[in-house]
Formats: sequence, structure tokens, C-alpha cells
Amino acid sequence: MKGRILDATPQPTGGVVVTVGVGSRDGVQPGWIGEVIDEAGTVIGTFTITTIQPRRVIGTSELSLDAVKGKLVRLASPPPP
Repeated sequence: MKGRILDATPQPTGGVVVTVGVGSRDGVQPGWIGEVIDEAGTVIGTFTITTIQPRRVIGTSELSLDAVKGKLVRLASPPPP
């Protein structure tokens, strides 16, 4: 599933909090993995989903604000153990 980063807020300790425009109404579940991708579909980093709401997810990433702002994301269920 793909989405777009709607907002990114830098954190004082480094990294960013991202808000992505897909949520539980789209089928996102706890434990899913988020990847930040560029326009070509290349993974440039990941984020950890911390909050799932009906129309958005919120997560944290070690990437910089410039690296994530306006980028696309790919969300997927985690691989089985």
C-alpha cells in the first residue's frame, strides 16, 4: 500500500515524526512496516508506526526533515516470524 507524507516535524534528539495519509480505514494494522521511497520507488529509509488513526498513521524515522518532506511511503505487513 502506498501513501504520501503529509507532515514531518523534526525532533530535538534527531530524526522526524511523520504523518502519512493512510490509516485503519485503508487496512493498516499495528506492526506494519513503513518505508520512505523516492519517485523511482527506491527505499531511502524506514519509519516505525507509533499511532494508527482512521485516516492517517504517525511514525518516527531517523531520516532528516529534508529527506522525508513530500516523499511517498510504502506500507506493508511484517514478514511472518
